[in-house]
Amino acid sequence: MTRGEMAIVLQKAFNLNGISNKSFKDVSTEHKAYEAIQALAKNKITNGYLDGTFKPGNTLTRAHFTVFMARSMSNYFISDKTSLHSKNVIVWSDYFGVYKTDVTTNETQTLAVKKVLGQSYRLGEWVYFLHEVYRSDRIGDLPKGQIYRVNLEGTKLERLSKELVTDMAILDNKIVYSYYGNFLEEGGMERGEQYYLKSRNLDGGDPKIINKEVETFNIDAKDGWVYFTNYSDEEKLYRIRLDGSMPQKLSDEPFYYYGNSWNLIDNKVVYGNVIIDNDGSNRKELDAEEDIIPISKGNLYSIEELTNLTKFSSEVLSKEKIIENTQGQYIGTKNEQLWFIIRDSIWEESYQKEYFSIPLIN
Repeated sequence: MTRGEMAIVLQKAFNLNGISNKSFKDVSTEHKAYEAIQALAKNKITNGYLDGTFKPGNTLTRAHFTVFMARSMSNYFISDKTSLHSKNVIVWSDYFGVYKTDVTTNETQTLAVKKVLGQSYRLGEWVYFLHEVYRSDRIGDLPKGQIYRVNLEGTKLERLSKELVTDMAILDNKIVYSYYGNFLEEGGMERGEQYYLKSRNLDGGDPKIINKEVETFNIDAKDGWVYFTNYSDEEKLYRIRLDGSMPQKLSDEPFYYYGNSWNLIDNKVVYGNVIIDNDGSNRKELDAEEDIIPISKGNLYSIEELTNLTKFSSEVLSKEKIIENTQGQYIGTKNEQLWFIIRDSIWEESYQKEYFSIPLIN
């Protein structure tokens, strides 16, 4: 099966539609898979390659198909943002729940059986995450979740807000999130004016509006700043202080060119193959073919073609392949090791897992 044929299969299987703002240099409007590839891009299942191609004629590997299938279903294999825990564990999540893996024994405990959207965040003895409660039938509409937390022992599960949220982050002992509206317990939702930034205490109390002037999604936070994609300004990258002051545009590039995917790594922002300082300066381009894994240590890592793990120096832009045939998904960093998971099914809530790790090279 080729990548183009895979796109057609996924479009039919998941009833995907829509035309993306992104075009691929090697996929003309006459190509048999054009509409299917565009539908995958519109629904944020693929960004293509960083050279602007999709390579529809390339043979599809098993690893590639697994990842595309997982993206079609939801946000799989998402590591938590703060994996340097006091205990010898990695906390991670997929669409079926939140998990804690002991890296000394490879034993995994399920902390919460919930449909998880996006990142999970560990702070102290709690893991914070979004539980999906609403999904529209409208193509391109983002699924909505509510803010929950579960303790590291898996014995306490708390809902912190009834609001509908698309993205969240943790900053200075506050939950920062993109508010959309309110979920109605009898079904459906009460729409807000637009997506806008809010914050709450870690126990869910003291909700506050940070900014209502711009429509925001894709949130992350670090060093006193909240970073977000500004939908009101062609999906460009912005940042703002937690108190709503000092809004700043960091890039003039519309982020739909890069599938609206970006990561904060050390004092950098990485999107696609582009790296900038976190104040928007010092733009560089990496020789990368896939998205960058969000870890630090002064180097950047990318699983290229989903089979080769490559290390980049963020300062001199050097590139080094460090392992081949990486048939797994990155879930976290612990004890100077990069940890991956292989699972035998993306359809079942119960599945066989296999873990492996490689050294984190400085």
